[in-house]
Amino acid sequence: MSRTVLSISLRYMSKKKKVDNRHLFHAICHLNVVPVWAYPSDDAIMVSQILFGETCTILEKKNKNWYKIQTTVCNIVGWVHSIQIKLVNQISFENLSNNAATALEICHPAFNEEYSKSIVIGSSLPLYDGISFQMPENKYVYNGQAALSEGLELNSELLIKLARRYLFSPELRGEDLLSE
Repeated sequence: MSRTVLSISLRYMSKKKKVDNRHLFHAICHLNVVPVWAYPSDDAIMVSQILFGETCTILEKKNKNWYKIQTTVCNIVGWVHSIQIKLVNQISFENLSNNAATALEICHPAFNEEYSKSIVIGSSLPLYDGISFQMPENKYVYNGQAALSEGLELNSELLIKLARRYLFSPELRGEDLLSE
């Protein structure tokens, strides 16, 4: 074997192994808040945001930097930076999407041995058991108010309580800008 081939082989072997993500068509937001853009550019209009714990389906990939997504709950379609969401397989996607509580605190920390994250109201807490929730690679403790969707009775009193938490919040215009 020539030195050139050996050198190339050693460089290739020493590089970090790439993950085969061709079979991963779903993702979860692992950051507090991620902007969803109208098209794959930082100059685009922000059409929405995805919050921590929200899941989405990847519709398209543009170079290494952008994914076109559709959110699971609201069906919002737009573009996100590829590093701002974490790819998950089909089984994890279904598990994380179908078994989540909703954070009810304006902002409350979730933590584990390594990290502390500020979880904002409306964020999803996958596999929440009343004390902790599970993300694809870490388990977090969350001791703020949260609601499980299956036992939640929606009524006007609850809606008013939740709306009051948003009083004096700044406006962040989104999707309606597209129609102007």
